[in-house]
Amino acid sequence: MLGDLCQNCYCRSLNGFAPLVICLFACLTTGCTQKLQVVRPYELPASIRGERRAAKELVPLSKLTQPKPDAYQLAPGDVLGVYITGTDYLGSETQPLPVSIPAPGSGLLPSTGFPIPVDENGEISLPRIGNMNVNGSTLVEARRKIRKAYFEPEDEEPYLNEGSEILLSLSRPRTHQVIVIREDSALERQNSSFQGSEGARNGGILGTARRGTAHVVDLPQYQNDLAHALARTGGLPGLDAKNEVKIYRKVFNHESDADSLEGNGSWKDLESEVVTIPVRLRPGKTLDFNPEDIILHTGDVIAIEARDTEVFYTGGLLDGSQFPLPRDYDLDVVDAIAFSGGSIVGSTGRNSLFGGRGSGSGLGGIIPPSKLVVVRTLADNARVAIRIDLNRALTDINERVIVQPGDLLLLNYTQPELMGNIFLSIFNFRNLQRNFVQ
Repeated sequence: MLGDLCQNCYCRSLNGFAPLVICLFACLTTGCTQKLQVVRPYELPASIRGERRAAKELVPLSKLTQPKPDAYQLAPGDVLGVYITGTDYLGSETQPLPVSIPAPGSGLLPSTGFPIPVDENGEISLPRIGNMNVNGSTLVEARRKIRKAYFEPEDEEPYLNEGSEILLSLSRPRTHQVIVIREDSALERQNSSFQGSEGARNGGILGTARRGTAHVVDLPQYQNDLAHALARTGGLPGLDAKNEVKIYRKVFNHESDADSLEGNGSWKDLESEVVTIPVRLRPGKTLDFNPEDIILHTGDVIAIEARDTEVFYTGGLLDGSQFPLPRDYDLDVVDAIAFSGGSIVGSTGRNSLFGGRGSGSGLGGIIPPSKLVVVRTLADNARVAIRIDLNRALTDINERVIVQPGDLLLLNYTQPELMGNIFLSIFNFRNLQRNFVQ
């Protein structure tokens, strides 16, 4: 008998021929599933209820930017502009004053003078006085040292006349070359699954290919932080990326290494110190990284990883489909049904008694379905069924369970709704037949 076929559903409780027909109807429309632990929304423990997404807030951008000192401190890699009047080696009346115009958008001011680099020892080389250590000095302090060396040499006459002037400026600050690898490129965002229900049903999730980008970025001193690196390469992580940024320390040491890494993108196999910087946090949660962690140096690799595709599934009177879950806000069961194209207020003409939306079966659902079962997989791979009354969910916020990744939403009729739809459909069919005969 049918009761033997449906060992784990309410069909076993029906006896007689008429209930047998109704049971067959129920199995065709709602399906006979294995018995699961069924709970109501208000019975859900915190471990099953899941994590809320909307509560997270963006980390203040000031936490991703390093503070600037009151004065620029010189170090190896800087290039100074030096011009000394009244001499033939760093300035002459017959030569115009050299002016260096920085590239647009660099944030640098024009500088004057002949370029003098600061070598790896923190020294500059000047005519007549040789090497001079300026490491850690400000421009004012370096100019004072140069002036003293030229006007007050030890046991010698001054190298400059009293009317000579020394002009000193920062021609080019030292830079830090880093690589930024992103898996949230504009093409990925354009072709992502967040296109609504139709896009998801047409393969928007399973058909999406991940395509990343890599950028070699030169960051000037005091701009070598995470905020500037992200600003140079597209901004904060997109919706298709994780809410975090990983920094791999000292991966390469030379420009050729950077070019090689940019080409093959093998950053996930790197053996290096890794610092994880969250982009969003729950209110009240303290930052678990130090201010020094967001400062970048030559050889660092910044990685923005694509987040795993988080989806929920629909079935029962809804089409069997998968839909993406938003990253930064919560989607409850009522919103999820609306997002997937279903209706919980009344029949839209797309719900049918014998199948899902748009199945085109003969009997339409006059009474809308209100039985929603959310099948949720737990951490130990066990599953639990959450029984939700959609009529109550419209007015009771506690009934609106937040959808979690991997949830299966099964929309079905309750037994009274099923029997009512059968009765009303037969009644409408007889009225239609009587009108046709007349």
